[in-house]
Amino acid sequence: MANKAGRKTKLTEKEVNHLIYLYKTERQINGEIKYGEMYQFNKELVQKGRFPTAAGEDFWRKKNRLGRMMIDIANNVFTSRPSTSEFPNDNLPNLADIVNKYYDDKETLIRELIVIERKFYKNIERRKTLELKLTESEEKVQVYKSKLSDSDNRFEYLQDLLFKLLRYSSVKGVPLVNHLDTGNKQTTIVKKSLENIFSNPSDFYNWYEPKLETSENIKDNVIPLKKEKTLADEFSDIF
Repeated sequence: MANKAGRKTKLTEKEVNHLIYLYKTERQINGEIKYGEMYQFNKELVQKGRFPTAAGEDFWRKKNRLGRMMIDIANNVFTSRPSTSEFPNDNLPNLADIVNKYYDDKETLIRELIVIERKFYKNIERRKTLELKLTESEEKVQVYKSKLSDSDNRFEYLQDLLFKLLRYSSVKGVPLVNHLDTGNKQTTIVKKSLENIFSNPSDFYNWYEPKLETSENIKDNVIPLKKEKTLADEFSDIF
């Protein structure tokens, strides 16, 4: 059927930009604009009396047609991601000022808002990257804490074994070299304990004497109810 005389059959570039703006804002589309959906949206606006002209489907779908070309340009802008150098700082423009400034020039206003939108998505991606790094760092911290706890437990265990070895070596009748009463000449085990276990040699004696005193007090206050452990029993867990 022929169009009525004087009726426009095509949309201008300004009208297409306005339709794209309405489509993006009303449908809240963050991704690519679909050609077929834009065609349907244009028809709906005309049916509701909100837009004067409905372009044909080919206008939105076929290459080298204005509608298709403008959609491709918009998609390229909306889906591309800017490099960090495009935004040297994170200062957010005053949206009210921008709207007031370009209120009567929707095409320029759209371009200004597109820049802000791109920056917004860039910041979202950066935030997600930082959150991922933070999660990975927290997991590493937990692993290190677990290893540190294991090391502390092992250190206490080795200290206890060292104390028992030194303690038994000073008891008469035990077939061990006395590693404490050696005069000025230290035995290898004492020397190693001073160098590797304690940061300061005097710390060894400050640690050993109170532990020995505590051990003696416990021994004096306990009434044996069963056979006393032998030296082999004490060290059975490591042999």
